Amino acid sequence: MQGNKRPLCYAAEGGHAAVVEALLAAKVEVQYEESITKLTPLHYAVRGKSVEVVKMLCQAGANIDALTMLDQAAVHIAAGLGLLDIVKTLIAAGAKTEAAKSDGKTLVHHAASFAKAGKEASSLAMIDYLVSEGFAIDAADKTGETALHAAAKNGATALVEALLKKGLEAGKVAKCSAVFTSSYTPLSLAAQHDTDGQLDTVKALVASGADLETAAGLQGAGEAVLITCARAHKIELATYLLEAGANINVVDKAGMTVLHILAGSSQYATARYAQIADLFIKRGADLNIKEKARTLTPLHLAADKGNIVMARALVQGGADINVMNFMDLTPLYFACSNKYRGLDVALLLVEAGARLENGPPSEALKLDDHVTAGCFQSFEALFFGPRTPTSDSTCQAASIDPPETPLELAAQHGKLVLVQALIKAGANVNSKDKDLRTPLHHAEGHTDVIDALIDAGADKDAVDKGGEKPQLSKSAGEGIYRSSFEYPCENIGRK
Repeated sequence: MQGNKRPLCYAAEGGHAAVVEALLAAKVEVQYEESITKLTPLHYAVRGKSVEVVKMLCQAGANIDALTMLDQAAVHIAAGLGLLDIVKTLIAAGAKTEAAKSDGKTLVHHAASFAKAGKEASSLAMIDYLVSEGFAIDAADKTGETALHAAAKNGATALVEALLKKGLEAGKVAKCSAVFTSSYTPLSLAAQHDTDGQLDTVKALVASGADLETAAGLQGAGEAVLITCARAHKIELATYLLEAGANINVVDKAGMTVLHILAGSSQYATARYAQIADLFIKRGADLNIKEKARTLTPLHLAADKGNIVMARALVQGGADINVMNFMDLTPLYFACSNKYRGLDVALLLVEAGARLENGPPSEALKLDDHVTAGCFQSFEALFFGPRTPTSDSTCQAASIDPPETPLELAAQHGKLVLVQALIKAGANVNSKDKDLRTPLHHAEGHTDVIDALIDAGADKDAVDKGGEKPQLSKSAGEGIYRSSFEYPCENIGRK
């Protein structure tokens, strides 16, 4: 026998009435419960869906209200399985029908949780009976979830419609936009779970007045249903929501639109990203909205992530390729700033005519506004917060400013193809940063890039503030900017 499961449990679960009758006649323990699961013969009888066996056990003195380790009585299990006759039998035998103490779920919750798309008949019959017995249709469990949430999550459209109708009839509307503790609405649950009846369920909720822009998400993350659909690339559902009046430029709590989320998601974006982006672009989505924290547009994010699929869609859709964030940095700057990705996006932007210099010095870049005094005047301190104080011997190196143009960045990272493209597009090979360092200074250690810059007219004798000329030998290493731009742009601008 499995564990400490006794013969009466096996017989009850199998619906073997004759065997159960014989065991009861032999005076076996009818109130026995398993040590771990706390399951009793009555629980097993409900699982076996035998009304006859349930009646026999009740008449033999089974503990009708015994709770399993999951705090479920037999009547809860029966409601969850859609077994109306057994629920009636247990209630007639005196079963308690209160909500479970652990989770607060009522019989209505259990009945709704059982429903599946196209297979709601037993759940509908159960709900009808429970409502007629006075059970509240809009009762919430301890998380705030109602039966409507459960039905919506399962894509049980017929049950969703019935619950809404019964809620109205009872004068207790099961509000479609009600948000429970973990911050999901019935509409958001219907949208995010892949079920056969998903679209029909969403339509039913929207038709009954669901708020399309209620922020929903785990622990209040704040995400409208349109963003949920787009994130999951559910094109048909997103199309319906837009046609139903959803705000195409809706943002989450971080100020991110659908296009921000798609653009910043992955450098390995597939054609599905392009399809959902195309839907939003063709319907007039604002391509240049800036998110809150770092005032980045979708194109900035695509450039940083090396997301060529989204970058191409945004550029072709008319996004501003020279838009600047609060530090006057363009998408091209972000595309060039990462050592390991972004080449394709950078080349795309150069070909599209992106400006090869950044904007004018911004007030946002004043060091006094961002870092403390002393030797925290480095680029990394400006962007990522103060580090451990440097010694006097390293303070001079730490105070040097970062590369200021895409060409300087490309040279620093040894991206020969990009350097050649920038030169061809007209980039100034003798531009100087605040420390008078030229692209040739930044190309330290990358001989092929150094050769390309010299061939294009770079000044080999340019002197920086420290009196240093460009290091043209291969042994020079990769320079003091080893890690300055190897961080994704989600960190840029953080204090």
